[in-house]
Amino acid sequence: MRASEIVNRQVRDVDDSGRVLWIERAKTRKGDRHLEVPEVLRGPLIEICAGRDSKARLFGDVDRHWVGYHVRRLCRAAKVPEVCPHGLRGTQASISVLAVPAEHVAAALGQTGPAVTRRHYLAKGAEARGRGRAALRVLNGGKQ
Repeated sequence: MRASEIVNRQVRDVDDSGRVLWIERAKTRKGDRHLEVPEVLRGPLIEICAGRDSKARLFGDVDRHWVGYHVRRLCRAAKVPEVCPHGLRGTQASISVLAVPAEHVAAALGQTGPAVTRRHYLAKGAEARGRGRAALRVLNGGKQ
């Protein structure tokens, strides 16, 4: 998610017992989407929503810089190189394309198509490595 998409989420955007997060009014029309929430985040997300008005912002009155502050803070705590929130979109894209086609990655990122994903977000060679992994799975008797 873009930093602005994170800070603009409302309680009503959390659906299906925390399994789905709806993103509306994103940067692009393709940015309007719903995302599967990882299981480890579902409980905390439901706790944040508990007893709050449906139009309340999930994280209160914060802006996109709040996300950047916490990303950098967590990088320091983990003793890894500091990155900006937008940089994490490239990391997520480069990891995801190892398992799924760039078209799916672009949709998850809310982009208009895979050309932007390929040009601006994927690490060099990540898509080719993903295709290679898929081919090896098939050759080893697995499914694509």
